[in-house]
Amino acid sequence: MKCGIVLLSFHSTAQILAQVRVFAAYASISDIVIVDNAACDEDFAALRTAETLSPKVHLIRATANRGYAAGNNLGLRYLIEERGCELVAIVNPDILFGEELVQRVAQVFQTQEAYGALTGWQTRKDGALGDHPFWNAPTFGMLVQRLAFRSFLPKEVLRYQMDERVPQLMQVDAIEGCLMFLRSEALRAVGYLDEHTFLYMEEDILCTRLRRAGWRVGVLKDVPFLHDHVQATTNALSFLRMHRIYAASSEYYAKAILGLGILPRLLLRFFYYWSITVHFLYQPVKRVWRFFLRRDG
Repeated sequence: MKCGIVLLSFHSTAQILAQVRVFAAYASISDIVIVDNAACDEDFAALRTAETLSPKVHLIRATANRGYAAGNNLGLRYLIEERGCELVAIVNPDILFGEELVQRVAQVFQTQEAYGALTGWQTRKDGALGDHPFWNAPTFGMLVQRLAFRSFLPKEVLRYQMDERVPQLMQVDAIEGCLMFLRSEALRAVGYLDEHTFLYMEEDILCTRLRRAGWRVGVLKDVPFLHDHVQATTNALSFLRMHRIYAASSEYYAKAILGLGILPRLLLRFFYYWSITVHFLYQPVKRVWRFFLRRDG
């Protein structure tokens, strides 16, 4: 299968150039699209050097930063509609993987036609499993929990099953968007990534729509990749703005995917304001508590 990857850059020039030097050497990758998500002129000029590293590299500049989904869609559409790639991948700047992963994914896509999205076994630098590499499709209750408490369900309750036809392949509800290999036919069938969210819920929406269209989502346990977790974008945003973006994405998911009406969405908004209030009330209490702990110590 002809495979192309998308590298979405927003002030990630050094990481992207390092990735290109690695991925361009893989015979199993035919095209590398770098999408500059409207960062700045200096970043775009620096990214141009990637085109000199390999003829596989194609550079696209977004006219505005409209988020993860819109930025990646620019590259995905180019790979599928202009380059004829049958297999495409979204690769975040903090991801590295060996060529074996690409080969294994292509092999599974060729032999297991029901799968529309796959990823490998996400690891950190210390070899531990990534924090949240796959999960259950969010319910309304889970949205309330995440908004109200900024926490996720424990991994022990995740719903998945091993695919008996392919050793080491787990069928799951959703996979993290830091590295997603997608069957081009499946991606086109669901209309690419939904661009109505920004920074959150993109994977939940895509994976749910794939599953509802009859495609499976899977994780290959025998081929690891490194997620050297970097939160450059979210670190630049305040807690308040991040939480507001998450709340807006949650409301959209509740409407577009769960089909919920105005009252449940208003309840989500209430829990958003409740969590913001609790957060800012807790901060001075936390500082006082830590002060007394230091005195007792």
